Amino acid sequence: MALRGRLRRLERATEQDMISIPQTGGTVKKFPASEGLDAFLSGMSRLRAQHLGDEIPPEHPLTTAAINSSDAKWRESFFALTPNPEVKPDEASPGQDPPRS
Repeated sequence: MALRGRLRRLERATEQDMISIPQTGGTVKKFPASEGLDAFLSGMSRLRAQHLGDEIPPEHPLTTAAINSSDAKWRESFFALTPNPEVKPDEASPGQDPPRS
């Protein structure tokens, strides 16, 4: 097998394990598949910090790519969830869920 064929084969194999997010400028941001879990956990930490009234940690790069994506599938995914700075935590019971009826 020629070198060019081997390189294409290797490239296809590595792209299968990548998350590709199209961007508005026509570029594509690529992340290892393992970054999906990290981005999700980072997003949940950010939402939890807002709920508790703590300082909100920075966005994961995959989250930023999802927010800036040209594809609605990514812009509307849970990866694009970001805390709303205008929403304030419940002052009466910070860090606690409201009682269930």
